Amino acid sequence: MVLTYRIEEMPWLKPQVPLVFKCPAIYVQGPDASKDTGKYCGHLGKRAFLIGGPTALKKAKENISASLAAAGVEVAGVEGNAHICTDNENGRILEAAKASECDFVIGVGGGSVADIARVVAGKLGQSLVMVGTVASMAGHTSALSVIYNDDATWKRYDLFPEDTHAVIIDSKIVSEAPVDQLVNGMGDAMCIKFEMEASKKAEAVTLVGGYPTWTSILIARECWNQLRQFGTQAIAANKAKVVTPALERIIETNTLMAGVGFESGGLAGGHGIHDGLVGAGLIALHKSAKAHKPHGQVISFTTITQMVMEDRPAEEIAEAIAWAESVGLATTFKDLLGKDPDEDVLWDGAKKSCMRDKVLLWGATPVSPARVYSAMKTADQLGHEYKEKRKWEKAGPHK
Repeated sequence: MVLTYRIEEMPWLKPQVPLVFKCPAIYVQGPDASKDTGKYCGHLGKRAFLIGGPTALKKAKENISASLAAAGVEVAGVEGNAHICTDNENGRILEAAKASECDFVIGVGGGSVADIARVVAGKLGQSLVMVGTVASMAGHTSALSVIYNDDATWKRYDLFPEDTHAVIIDSKIVSEAPVDQLVNGMGDAMCIKFEMEASKKAEAVTLVGGYPTWTSILIARECWNQLRQFGTQAIAANKAKVVTPALERIIETNTLMAGVGFESGGLAGGHGIHDGLVGAGLIALHKSAKAHKPHGQVISFTTITQMVMEDRPAEEIAEAIAWAESVGLATTFKDLLGKDPDEDVLWDGAKKSCMRDKVLLWGATPVSPARVYSAMKTADQLGHEYKEKRKWEKAGPHK
């Protein structure tokens, strides 16, 4: 008798897949960390191609260039107007990178730059280094790029074999960035625990092609703990434009922990419903689109929606709503849109969130358009009730 765990001749059994964990090879974070860029990527080659937006490069290019020079690395070329990750734009920047004869790619900035730089590095078969100047999302560390149409509407996700090789977050630069960037990142990190739990309960395979390790599960859970304990302190530091231990914690939570958590821990309702609303045109992912709403703001609301759909305890949902309100994240449609949504568009979003390619189906809760629609309406009502309650509490007792 030979004990075999993978039985190919019984395809009706649940597939036996391994536990898989992915993360960057190097993660560096701290004030002026951009000055150490060459130290952590000099071994990748002698010629680097830089991709960034005007603001990010203005803040970090001098530090990066000096550090690369000290490590014996030449800046082979610079794309200084990276804006939107479309096939046409990526193709243009890819040709410039090829012409530079670079050995590796460095992205400087936030989400859009990370998407573009990842595509270019992936097409070249080269390593990617990300120098983060904001902590607004979890994309610096991952192997996923969001691809847009030329009109800034969502087109598809591209998944590459390797995560970012080195992620370098300059917390001094992050502390000087607009506060809403940090808050948006907190919204994106808010969902990680809840989506991981839904995905694990369903025994779904994660984006990295296996079941979550306990390492990724523990990281996903800790995201929520860090946000609740240190979120408001981090925002205060960001408003004061200084670096504190609390701000460092939240930068790491938004960037490293959330990045590992969503990729190796699992996705479910929060992102699935978000993607349905994007597909229906109710919101747009890219900031240049008319219907744009920051990703983290939308994820805040759709995470609460997921919790309603899962029938989580009222106390747990109330805690999530109260925390989101305390840091300035959306809990109602009015927060997101400035008004109530068109019911037909909302229904279309509920239907699109249930399509076969949506991660909503990775959770353990049975889904249908009616259940998603009802959960969104209920989450919106709970958000309004919390706001009304807080208004009366602030007004104080009346005679």
